[in-house]
Amino acid sequence: MKPYKFTLLLLMGSFAFISAASQNAVINILSQNSGTVRKGETVFLEVTVNNTDPFSNIGYYKIKALINVPSEIVSIDTTGLQLPAGWTFMVNNGSSIVLSNGTDIIASNTARTLMIPL
Repeated sequence: MKPYKFTLLLLMGSFAFISAASQNAVINILSQNSGTVRKGETVFLEVTVNNTDPFSNIGYYKIKALINVPSEIVSIDTTGLQLPAGWTFMVNNGSSIVLSNGTDIIASNTARTLMIPL
């Protein structure tokens, strides 16, 4: 009976390792105009999400990027938000925003660029 239990335990463990996979997501945030923002003007914050893993994809709703800006100086406007297909913003209170890849699967060695107006 012990060999059967050991074999069953070994198979269950191997299936657990097959379903587990790591993802290497790199997020770059750049502001236009070298970070200079004049009061009353609109400037875009460029957010690039890269999947640097050569073997696995980033699945649905795996990325949730929180971006905060000082509310005394700027506010995030969602009317001019330029998101790739499948991306959504989950929270927006004017000074912080949470972006998610939603239904967009990011393939290995690819990137998505999001433009956020400030």
